[in-house]
Amino acid sequence: MMNIEIFEKRDQNTTKWSGGTTTELYITPTNSRYAERNFLLRISSATVEIEKSIFTELPNYDRFLMVLENNIRLQHKNQVSQMLQPFVVDAFDGADDTVSWGCCKDFNVMVRKNSGSKVNLQAYIHLPKKIIMKGKEHFFYSVDGTFILQTNLERIKVKKETLIHIRKAIETIVIYADVESTTVIHVEVTPPIKDVS
Repeated sequence: MMNIEIFEKRDQNTTKWSGGTTTELYITPTNSRYAERNFLLRISSATVEIEKSIFTELPNYDRFLMVLENNIRLQHKNQVSQMLQPFVVDAFDGADDTVSWGCCKDFNVMVRKNSGSKVNLQAYIHLPKKIIMKGKEHFFYSVDGTFILQTNLERIKVKKETLIHIRKAIETIVIYADVESTTVIHVEVTPPIKDVS
């Protein structure tokens, strides 16, 4: 049996920042706050509406960035800038001086360095997709359409811009597109996050 949480768009918290908006999709522990830097794992999506954006330094976190719309040029400290195309992942140290150029919509994962967990972020453009769930924590996000998550016991319809969280899964699932051109973002956390605060 799986423990499943569903966070629809109406459940998500969107705030403005100097260069656009940020929507917090998930944060743990549940009483933690991004501003206080006391979280273990945070998943969010942001719009960048200015040409040049300087990333906030987060020295205690590893970061994973994926562009959902448009391309951006990204540069980390002492590295050559690179173009980041949609659904390609850039993993970097939150302590790095990081700058981006270009407007976009993106998907972000931040994990505390001492959490003991590793993150794998990827996009599924071609469905169906069979996924082995055992021993890991999983998040699925519908970017631009509706998809079906099929388990041994139930069938869940996941709407656009909805995040589904599956903790301590012990079975296999299959993801099907409910409409054409559905893209699903998958965040895999191994082992599941433990509270070390």
